[in-house]
Amino acid sequence: MEARAGLPEGVRPACVSSMSELTSIPNRVSPADGAASGGTHLASPDVVRARRALLEASADAIIGVDATWRISEFNHAAERVFGFRRHDVLGREMLPLIVPERHRAACRAGLARRVDSHAETVRTSDGDELHALRADGTEFPIELSVSRIEDGGAPWVAAFIRDITAQRATERQLRNRATVALLSADVGLALTRSGVLSDALQQCMQAAVDRLGCRLARVWILDEDSGELELGASAGLDGAEPHLLGPLIQQLI
Repeated sequence: MEARAGLPEGVRPACVSSMSELTSIPNRVSPADGAASGGTHLASPDVVRARRALLEASADAIIGVDATWRISEFNHAAERVFGFRRHDVLGREMLPLIVPERHRAACRAGLARRVDSHAETVRTSDGDELHALRADGTEFPIELSVSRIEDGGAPWVAAFIRDITAQRATERQLRNRATVALLSADVGLALTRSGVLSDALQQCMQAAVDRLGCRLARVWILDEDSGELELGASAGLDGAEPHLLGPLIQQLI
C-alpha cells in the first residue's frame, strides 16, 4: 500500500514493508542533497508528518512502546484490528490491553531484549502460535514482527501485528476437507472389498480412529427381535471392554 496523503512536497510515496522504513527518512536533508534528488529541504515537522503517513499506510497493525511498555504509536490498522481508539490507548501500558495473561511474561522479556539489543527485526516463525486480545476480550491468532527503533530520542520498540484469523480458518477448512475425503475413501474401500459385514464395520471404525485422531470409534447395531444394542465393531482404546459404554448408550436410547 502506498503512502501519499500527508507527505511533504518533494517526498516520494513509499511502500511500508518493515518498521525500519519509518526511520529511513533522514532527520534533515541538506539543500544540496534536496536539489540533487529533486526534493526539498525537510524541516523536523515535515519528517514527523512523513513518518506518520508511512505509519498509517501500513495494512498491518503497528504498535510502538517505550521502555516502560507504554504505547507511543497506534496506527489506524491497529484501531481496526484491536477495536481501540488511538487517543484511548496512547500512554497506557500495552501488555494488559492486548496480550493474553499467559503470554505477558514472555512478551515483556522479549520486548526488554529488543530495547537492549541492536539486532535486526525479528519475526515469529511459522510454527509459533501467538494470540492477542481485542477490546472486547476475545483472542485471535497473529503473526508478529518486532523492531528496535532509534530516531534521535530514547530507543523504542515497534511491533508489526497481522491478524491471521481468516488464514487459520481457511487452513482448518482445507484440513477438514482433506480428512473427510481420506475417511470417505477408506470407508468406501472397506464396504466394497470386504464380503463380511463385521469385517467391513471393523475397518470403518479403524479408519475413523486413524483419520480423525479420536481415541475410540464404535458402531452399535440394534437387534430388532430383542430391542437391544449390540456392539458391531470397535477400534481404539486397546483392551477396552464393550460394557464400558453401556451406561452411556442407555442414556442415549
